[in-house]
Amino acid sequence: MKTYVITNDWQVPFQDPKAVELVLRFIEDLKPNGVVLNGDIADAYPLSSYDKDPSQITTIYEEADQCIEYMQRIKEAGVKERWFIEGNHEDRMR
Repeated sequence: MKTYVITNDWQVPFQDPKAVELVLRFIEDLKPNGVVLNGDIADAYPLSSYDKDPSQITTIYEEADQCIEYMQRIKEAGVKERWFIEGNHEDRMR
């Protein structure tokens, strides 16, 4: 039997760091056959058409770097099958 982890709505940089860390540790411990990042992993806040909080200074590049770090941990955990499905927040990048 194959095992998969499906997770979504992290919305980096607004993610709950403790929750994301628990998910990543769970993946590292479980060693599933696959992981599906099912949308809205990034928030793409700088590209949003909504009013911005002036105290929020994250750039789209910083968001992307943080998402890449999370994805790298999943890869390093030995997960063979990895999917990234864009959500409406990632669609802002288009």
